[in-house]
Amino acid sequence: MTNSIFETIRNNITRLYIYYVPEILYDFIQDSIYRDILPKEDVNTVVYMDRDRKTIFDPTRFQKYALLEKSSIFEENIFALLDAKETLSNAQFEHLLKKYWEHLDSYTMLSQWMHDNIHECIHLPSESIVELFAIQKQLFENHRNLVIEKYGNPVSNERIRLFKERMEKQMASPNFKVTVPNLQAPTPPVKKNPKPRKKKTELITDEEVDKMLLETVFNVIYQ
Repeated sequence: MTNSIFETIRNNITRLYIYYVPEILYDFIQDSIYRDILPKEDVNTVVYMDRDRKTIFDPTRFQKYALLEKSSIFEENIFALLDAKETLSNAQFEHLLKKYWEHLDSYTMLSQWMHDNIHECIHLPSESIVELFAIQKQLFENHRNLVIEKYGNPVSNERIRLFKERMEKQMASPNFKVTVPNLQAPTPPVKKNPKPRKKKTELITDEEVDKMLLETVFNVIYQ
């Protein structure tokens, strides 16, 4: 039973997940918790993993509001942990929480790193791609903080701390260079002889709608 619960909440971490692994870091991560994140043939590519954990490579299909459903998936994990605490022994629950925390802490760090290094790793990323990584970073941080709030800091994740130090040291090398292909959506065809249309006065802009939804519904600070 414990393994079944763990597999569910662990897999939920990478549902609706956007990520990339530069080739130069692929071998480096093979002795880490990220070793199964993607096959080697998919390095140097920004990948989106859908709700069924199937990979999508077309950036035009990376949808912001689909990614925002991640908050409901994290909520499912919180309820799963609450149920587990009621049904498992203290020792079993602590073991489950420790294993979950190791994965959550690791993927929170990875989400932060991918966001913070996106301009170094992706040539001229589109604003929409940058925004997706920013939203994902905050969703992970929000969930991580909620787990800490409910259960305390479950365990000092020494492995991820050491891994982060090693990765930062490698990236600080003057010989370190990351190249990921440019992610640009296909240019839409230009319509010929478009008919002029009267511009309606906007009562509220798209950006204001996005801001309201992100901050009031999903608890994500809109930058």
